[in-house]
Amino acid sequence: MSPYSQRDIFPDKTLLVALTGYRYRPWTLGKSMSIENLAENEMYPIFLELGKALFVCQSLEVNLRSLNAQLMHDDAYGEEETFGSSLDFYSNETLGQSINNLRKRINISSDLSDYLESGLKIRNEIVHDSIAKNIQRFACPKGRLEVESELTFMKKEVQKRDVLVNKLLNSLIAKNEDKFQGRHTK
Repeated sequence: MSPYSQRDIFPDKTLLVALTGYRYRPWTLGKSMSIENLAENEMYPIFLELGKALFVCQSLEVNLRSLNAQLMHDDAYGEEETFGSSLDFYSNETLGQSINNLRKRINISSDLSDYLESGLKIRNEIVHDSIAKNIQRFACPKGRLEVESELTFMKKEVQKRDVLVNKLLNSLIAKNEDKFQGRHTK
């Protein structure tokens, strides 16, 4: 172990990144920097951001399916097995199909519909195109930083849609709790 801290070696890591494109990772101290280690270090931020973005995309899909299942549960007046079976039914749908089913189940404004559709396009770009379309940009530090920044932006856009769907789902659940609570206490 080195007697020097990371701060002693690179007091301003942002300068190091800006000058070289290299991002210091503490676990590389004392290791020889082979081409594989260097490539792993250089790609780490992109794959970390991609993983976060994919998680947000999955969250949006699951929450939209849950919203559709909750609406079906509501239509069935809260019958016990309806939510679970509805969730199973919607589990094989794509995000686009889930958005279309939401449109069929409730009257949503064209603004909300367009907002969800734009989220679908962004989600599809993250899931299907983020690696293949950017492979050449991974070769240089500037390209890698741009891809990482773009992934961060797209993740935040999908996350906004996920928050909105969560709010709709939570308000529907709260409404149903009040409605069905009154029915079971009578």
